[in-house]
Amino acid sequence: MAVQALSRTKVVCLAAVFLVIFLAKNSYAVNIRLRTLDNQFIQTNDPQFKNRLLFVTVFQNDCDYCRMEVSSLNKLYEDPHIHKWFVVLGIDPYNSLQTIAQFKQSTGAVYPLFQANSTDVLAQLHTQGTPTSYIVLNGKILTVIYGEHSYLTLKHALDEAIDEIKIAINQK
Repeated sequence: MAVQALSRTKVVCLAAVFLVIFLAKNSYAVNIRLRTLDNQFIQTNDPQFKNRLLFVTVFQNDCDYCRMEVSSLNKLYEDPHIHKWFVVLGIDPYNSLQTIAQFKQSTGAVYPLFQANSTDVLAQLHTQGTPTSYIVLNGKILTVIYGEHSYLTLKHALDEAIDEIKIAINQK
């Protein structure tokens, strides 16, 4: 009896994961205005990001899980085998530039961190908690990753997105 209940729970969880992936893969038009730590503005649809995967992670300064994930994101950012395919962008839509700079220094984050308008982030990414990461290509959300994850889990998600791009390129 307990085994059947556990199996049903697994099926429900898997169905929920597939629904999230389906919804994420059918979302479009992500274009968020970002403020750099030196107070310049860029947008996620700027030419520098065209045809590159964006690994966008939404975090908060006071989120313990966000702080724990920094080491995984640093490894991902510095991985030479996959780095040519993507850009890591850390976005804090809730805090000041000074607070974000303190987060960068205290955690040792090596990837770029940005401030964004919380209304834009919530409206376009539907972020409900932190950390939440998105793999985006040309404004289209390919994958959503909820919570803090290891380097290998994040790398696997990126590898799958890169494989999709390689297949699409070969079909043209």
